[in-house]
Order: sequence, then C-alpha cells, then structure tokens
Amino acid sequence: MESTTSNPPPPHRTQEEFIEAKTLKVGPDKPLEEVRFQVLSHPQKELLVPTPKLRRGLFNRLVAPLDCSQQELRALASRRGIDHDSKPVPIASRCKIDVVVVGSVAVDRFGRRLGKGEGFADLEYALAATNHGSAVGQDTVVITCVHDCQVFDCLPPDLFAEHDLPVDIIVTPTKVVRASIFLPKPKRIIWSLLTKEKLDQIEILREIQFKEKRIGHDVSLMDDVPVENPNAANTTNRKKVKKTKRQLPEAQKSKAQSTTDMEGWFTVFLGRIPRNYPPKDLQEVLAARGFEHNSPGINLVIKPVKGVAFLNMDPSVHQHDDVIKQLDGVCLGSTELNVQGDSKYTGVKAPVKKYRLKKIRRNRNPRSVTPEDELPTIPNEKRANEITERDVEP
Repeated sequence: MESTTSNPPPPHRTQEEFIEAKTLKVGPDKPLEEVRFQVLSHPQKELLVPTPKLRRGLFNRLVAPLDCSQQELRALASRRGIDHDSKPVPIASRCKIDVVVVGSVAVDRFGRRLGKGEGFADLEYALAATNHGSAVGQDTVVITCVHDCQVFDCLPPDLFAEHDLPVDIIVTPTKVVRASIFLPKPKRIIWSLLTKEKLDQIEILREIQFKEKRIGHDVSLMDDVPVENPNAANTTNRKKVKKTKRQLPEAQKSKAQSTTDMEGWFTVFLGRIPRNYPPKDLQEVLAARGFEHNSPGINLVIKPVKGVAFLNMDPSVHQHDDVIKQLDGVCLGSTELNVQGDSKYTGVKAPVKKYRLKKIRRNRNPRSVTPEDELPTIPNEKRANEITERDVEP
C-alpha cells in the first residue's frame, strides 16, 4: 500500500469492532505491520494474512509462540515473518472472519476505496466470500488505515463497480471516520473481469474455476467473452479495404525462393546424429569439410529430434560422388555419422521391406497391424527409400 506514513495507527483499542473481533485478516503491506503486531499482542485473537500472491491458497495463519518477547512479536508481524513463519490454511477448512484490515491509496468518506491497481484485495474478499464456508460477508467489518491526506470528501463514483471492495471505517493518525453510507461488498468472483494471464498467475483461481464449472456456473473469462463493436451500425456502408499480402523481408524472400529452385538437386542423407548436440555443431562440422550452410548450391535441413539431416546440393556445382567421398568418416563428437547418397546416383535402396517384416513378426496380433503401423515415421518422403534400419528408431 502506498502511504505517506510508514506506520499508520492501528484501529483504536477502544473501538468496539477491534475489541470484540476474534479473527482478523490483515493485509501484508508494510504500513499495516503495527496492526499485525497489535493483533499478535492479544493471545485470544487469531491473525490471518493473505497467502503471498495467492499461490497456494487464500489465507496463512500467524501464531505467536508462548512467552514471546515484544521484539520477537514485531519480527513475526513483519513481512519476513509472514513469508517464513505463517502456515497455510487449507481451502477446505471453515472459518469466520470478523474484521478485515486493508491498505488504500485513496479513500473517501462514503467508503469508496482505491488500491494499488492490482486488484488483490478485491479478489481476496470475493474468494473468501465463496470459500472457507463463506468466511466473509456483507456484515464483515472492513477497516483501512491511511494518512489524513489520503482521505477525500468524494471520489468519482464512475471509477467503482460491484467487484470493488469498500470500507466501513477509516483510521487516520488524528481521527476515525465511519463511512456515511453502506456500500455492498463483493459477493462472488466475476469471472468475465479476469483474463487468462491473471488466471495463469494465480494457481488457486484455476482450482476454484474448475470447481465452479463442474457445478454449472459460468466461468467465462474476459478473453472468452466476445466484445460488441459499438460502431457496428456505422460499418455496413463503409468501403471494404482490400487486403494485401504481407511483404516478406529480403532474407525470407531469398530463403523461400531457394526452396522452390531446388528441383533436380540431389540429396545426401546424414543419420545417427547425437541428439545432445545442437544443430550449430553439425553445421560447423560440415563447413570444415567444405559444405557451408546456405552457401551457393547447398541447402541443409536438420531434424534434431529425429537425429537426421538432409544435405540438398546442386549437381551443377557439386558432384555427387565427390561429396560422398568428402563426407566419408565424418563424425560429430565421438559418433560417426551414417552418410548415404541419393538413390538416383547410387541405385541402392534401403532395406525398408526387411524392417517392415521385423515389425510384423514382433507384433503378436498381425491382424491389428495397419499400413501406418508397418512403416516408421520418415521425415522426408523423398528419402523414404534411403534410410537404413539402424537410422530409424523402432
């Protein structure tokens, strides 16, 4: 909470709400540290704090050890004490909160409150109203502690909606102000105001959304709700703008053009590529043999997940047999790669049929074998008859 004073005073000890409250939930902000200390100083009172960023639940419980000194109580009431000494309250447990103390950036005498803009205080109250056996309700007292300069006569009403949390009592260093009117507090989560990004940030929200969806509640997020175009009536007579194709950068143009100009090229297959080596290492090994990636007449396609690569070469620039000789014995690390030439030049076909028979013999129910099961997944149809059995993982 932003404040012009580091420690605003806690609710006055003579305030009826503070005296009678058995369970209080106090925000984790630094200016509310004195309030947490005052609650911990009363052993008969229970102190709940919000779970940081609502990661594992809604509330954490802070319990002061027996015979705890004032210095130890203040350390427990600090933000470090919340992070290290508070214990999560199971979401399935029931509890009843009597007083909620929140921080504010600005507040008016009607009880309208502005926070830091993240919406955690509003969201925490809405979650508490529908969980822990309705831990809070319309009769729960909400108090804020601020400096006098943060209190306004009236804030613009159009800034507030039904999901915003109002306050009942305003405590400043010089006075206690009770809201002049009663404003309704959040009763439930309004899912249409939440985004998928917010849902991904708060794990407990995903769990509650799943539960509410199962019981038939509408849990559509802001991203899922179609937004009506306010100018839809004025767009019917507008002239439609003809869509133009997005112009590719010169580098992408040349790359796309090169893939269409490879007709008639031969392909050298490289297998047994270790998967723990990045593609850049293979490019460096081939460059050392005189075949630099994207040089004239060379196009290298690497499939690192499958452990294979395809070296497409222009026959007018490179001779097939010379390429095979230059790549003979090429290694990546300690593994010698399997180099196979193009079948158009070698006339040698890989024993695909032999591999197919082995697959059928290993299958205990030959009738269940489909044509898709018989053949291994081959990354390039052009090389289907050139991959040997040792290069394809069963």
